[in-house]
Amino acid sequence: SSLDCDIRDEIPNDIQGFCQQHPTMERIILSNGGTGCKLFNKHFREWWKSGQLILPRSSHNNNNSHNNNNNNNNHNQSLKYFSSVAKLSKQSRTKTTASTTTSTTTRKIECICALSVSPTAAQYSYKQKRDFWDEHVYKPGLLSKERIDKERSQEQQSRCFTTTQKQNLERERIKTTPKQQQQQQKRISIHI
Repeated sequence: SSLDCDIRDEIPNDIQGFCQQHPTMERIILSNGGTGCKLFNKHFREWWKSGQLILPRSSHNNNNSHNNNNNNNNHNQSLKYFSSVAKLSKQSRTKTTASTTTSTTTRKIECICALSVSPTAAQYSYKQKRDFWDEHVYKPGLLSKERIDKERSQEQQSRCFTTTQKQNLERERIKTTPKQQQQQQKRISIHI
């Protein structure tokens, strides 16, 4: 059956490996509610400890937000299922920082426990679900894609410009002045 209580001996997909192969990944959306989040935490506990996984960014600013109730409601599930494992990350980083002198910057991946779109998640209206997905999945995804496309375009332009610069420098190195060309021609005619 498809009931959560019937899940036995689950085998997780290699989500961490997938994210390593796709370095532009910024968000993991768990869309099937609490059971999926619990299983994610169970299988990726060490990944949480690494500090690469983080709570949704907008949940960090709830106290400062002037739309506090809306933000807080939107991330209640993420906070409920991920707060305890996110603390493991902070504890792990504190121990690591105390024992090492250098720090490396790792990219952060937000973990979001999305409102389930299933009709069984009846405590949320269709509008609440739609608004959640729009605000925390679709819009951030589109903004990320635009930013990544812009960065890639700039990088490509930079590579092209650098290649053009190198070609121009080589041409300049090869070029000689008219006086130098005359001297070279004289040397050639003397030797003939």
